[in-house]
Amino acid sequence: MPQYIQIRYLAYLTIFKGPEASDAATRLLTGTYPAELKADYEPHPLTGFTALRDLDTQRFMPPSDTELEIDKAASAGDWRTAAALLDQTWRRWDERSHVTYLLSKAAVKNDSWLKEWEESEPDNPGALLVRANRTVRYAWEVRGALRARHLTDKQIHGFRHYIELAEGLMEQAIAAAPEDPTPYRYMLRIARGRGWSHSAMENLWEEFTSRHPHGFDGHLSALQYWCAKWRGSHDKARSFAVAAAENAPKGTFLSVLPLIAAFEQHGLTAHRQYRTRQVKSAVDSCLEELSSFGEVDSHIVRQVRHVLAYFLNRLGRHGEAVEQFRAIDGHIFTLPWSYYPNTVQEYGWFRRDSVRRQR
Repeated sequence: MPQYIQIRYLAYLTIFKGPEASDAATRLLTGTYPAELKADYEPHPLTGFTALRDLDTQRFMPPSDTELEIDKAASAGDWRTAAALLDQTWRRWDERSHVTYLLSKAAVKNDSWLKEWEESEPDNPGALLVRANRTVRYAWEVRGALRARHLTDKQIHGFRHYIELAEGLMEQAIAAAPEDPTPYRYMLRIARGRGWSHSAMENLWEEFTSRHPHGFDGHLSALQYWCAKWRGSHDKARSFAVAAAENAPKGTFLSVLPLIAAFEQHGLTAHRQYRTRQVKSAVDSCLEELSSFGEVDSHIVRQVRHVLAYFLNRLGRHGEAVEQFRAIDGHIFTLPWSYYPNTVQEYGWFRRDSVRRQR
């Protein structure tokens, strides 16, 4: 469409339909919704689905009982309950990774309970782990989510300071519990932020996988390192994802990694690039895995369903996509939706598209 026609069309919409209709229409021209389009703009809400204005953009799944307990304990300054919740996860490494994430998230908001834990048990491996990962999370919050070229000097210097501090703290957590893969899992995020060399990353990866060969969260973090936007390339990311998926036992859900690698390579507006034999095979593998191991609504299963909803839509398998949208609806802060400038409206478009086109 010629530019002058685009301008006239958008001007018409602004005058006769309102500025929000004009903002929404820009998706036809750019491929994505502008960030300025409000979340509550939904002229035709879908029956049986969460209204766009009510979508949760802070989580990718409803708060679990454990998350609610952690939030309650943190608010009450009850470090003993927080410590017990982490202790209960020993040797259930995927669960331990997630509980560490939840505790660290709570500590970023208010770490007074964590300070009391540290004062009471200064050498406790769990306290050291949560403090280290709290610092990792804070470093990335200081940095923000934009590409490096868009960061301010204050963001860059703040990030470098805190991520370096986090590395030292994570080394202490590793020394306190040598068997635990969880500090290594979070050190992977530090390696990405600190720009570790490939050889250093490979050594770290060996330490993690020797303790937890098919850990989901660790593989997600390592895949980010190998992406072209960080320390690798499209080929390295794809090779890593394919190898991990091929070698993983069913129930680990590493079958989703090739889909994430494809998304990282081709981006937000790709269509035909996703209609490949490799993508279709990965989608089918994920669906097969869900049918056998997806009855427990874990943080891993939820993330896989979000990715599947997106790729099933891209493949035109709308009936299957709607099944995934029904399973994930309401909580959307994760890949792929969180990559878009307007998370809510973009999720709404894909959901609406599949609902209307399903057979």
